[in-house]
Amino acid sequence: MKNFYVVAVAIVLVTAGAVKFAEANIDGAKVTVSETIHVIYEEIISKSGDSEILKSVATDAVNRELLPRLHVEKFSKLILAAHWRKASEQQRSEFTRILTQFLLRTFVTSIVSNRDKLDTYLESITIKDAKPGNNEGRAIVPMVVKYPGSDAVKIDFRMTNEDGDGWKVYDIVFQGVSFAINYRAILNSEIKKSGIDAVTANLSEKLTN
Repeated sequence: MKNFYVVAVAIVLVTAGAVKFAEANIDGAKVTVSETIHVIYEEIISKSGDSEILKSVATDAVNRELLPRLHVEKFSKLILAAHWRKASEQQRSEFTRILTQFLLRTFVTSIVSNRDKLDTYLESITIKDAKPGNNEGRAIVPMVVKYPGSDAVKIDFRMTNEDGDGWKVYDIVFQGVSFAINYRAILNSEIKKSGIDAVTANLSEKLTN
């Protein structure tokens, strides 16, 4: 019986230590989100002028700072779901390439369209501590955006470090709505009707408009 209690205590201590270790590991997810956002917006605020200049500066900053911290392949897998498994390597590669451009343009467009809020953006955000994700090497970083006189907006960054090369965003949940799952719903019927090549071409065409 004595040995049983010794083993039980040891298990509790090891488990508690593992939880603390996991929590320590996911701290890097919050740091990644915070540093990326601050670097991008500090540069934009210091250099932005008219809309065209702002668009150029934002594009450079987003490509340099945000792109390396996006796991676009996981974005693609979440969006395509079963269609990803059926797609050829070329189809996967092309969809991921176009999706990357689409994501980056979406971020830049959001920055430009909210130009009047840029000066107070960093003061209006609160980035909270990371929470463990569903799997090992996953984390969720919650962020709240609250402008004076406006309702708070919640954004969750779903992060992964499963590859061991740093924390990267693989989905963004805006007010409870997942970007990837939302686009899956939009594109799923189109892919069934027209095929993945047609859907990819359609996304590519939107980038030129």
